[in-house]
Amino acid sequence: MSHSTFELEIQLLLQNQTPFDSIGLSLLKKLEEDESERTENNLNSLYIFLLRSGQAQLLIDFVIKHLREKKFTLPWGHLIEAVDELYEEVDPELLSSFQKGLKETKGYYQACRSFKWDALIGEMQNWRAEKHQQAQQNLPLVKKDLIERLQTLRTQRLFAAEKELLVRLNKMFPNDPEIKKEQEQAKERQAYDVLNRYAGLKNIDFSFQENSEKDQLEVFEKSLSEAAQAEPEMAVDFSIAALMLDDYEAAYQILQFAPESLSSVWLKTELQLKTRRYIELLDDLIRIEITFAADPETFFATALLRAQAFWGLGQKHTAIEILESLLATRPSYRSASILLETWRDF
Repeated sequence: MSHSTFELEIQLLLQNQTPFDSIGLSLLKKLEEDESERTENNLNSLYIFLLRSGQAQLLIDFVIKHLREKKFTLPWGHLIEAVDELYEEVDPELLSSFQKGLKETKGYYQACRSFKWDALIGEMQNWRAEKHQQAQQNLPLVKKDLIERLQTLRTQRLFAAEKELLVRLNKMFPNDPEIKKEQEQAKERQAYDVLNRYAGLKNIDFSFQENSEKDQLEVFEKSLSEAAQAEPEMAVDFSIAALMLDDYEAAYQILQFAPESLSSVWLKTELQLKTRRYIELLDDLIRIEITFAADPETFFATALLRAQAFWGLGQKHTAIEILESLLATRPSYRSASILLETWRDF
């Protein structure tokens, strides 16, 4: 799911220490004044913020106001969470109305996103199981569609979008040999593409002899390092090429030749994580926060990196606390949410 425009607005308002109730009322006013703002992502961000900031009544009032609008989709799961937060016991008549509404709108799968009323509505677990089964049945078609999209991106040489889609495919289909093969091919192609572009500019022959794959890789990485020394302004590209081949140490060393820029700074943080330079990363994050303080995304990016550095150092409690604080500010920060969910299993 793509980020909503409300996410950034919530973030900016929180940074300005705007009270929760003022933020909630401001977002609701925007939705009332401009119907085009009522996108699925914006509404979802609003519901999550209201629930996590203790404003369940505002959520309920908003839903009731738009209940009978044809274009309005009832957020049954969020609504259940809101009612459960406000009332210790659910009135039988209210529960009956919920069940009737679920039947009329066929909102079963939306409702079972919440686990709060499993004891009150016995069908919840069955709906959840059906939803999971349906998702599993649709996976081959989803995979086929995404791979076709991947091929299109590849044909158009949209490498950044291709890489992003491959990350998504890997999360959806972990250990799938077809996806793994696509990833390896993408890494090798993009790495050689960088070097070939450089070779074309400089009229240099980087062709390989009949050596083993390991020898070819070593020659290739040596060529990258030498090229980075000769052309520092292209060192970021060469470092990314080594990164694509999963040689993180080589990528880190090559990046040292690059002049400091926005891209080199953030690439360095990624490589510091991958090469386990956690202390160095924590030191650099302080400077990054000061240098890029004007960019509202800096706070979230550095917080996520700091949490990962502390986790790598074995300070797991501190790492989890940082992510929890981060998600309180941006509830739908997917990367942080997935990471926190994974860490809690350890």
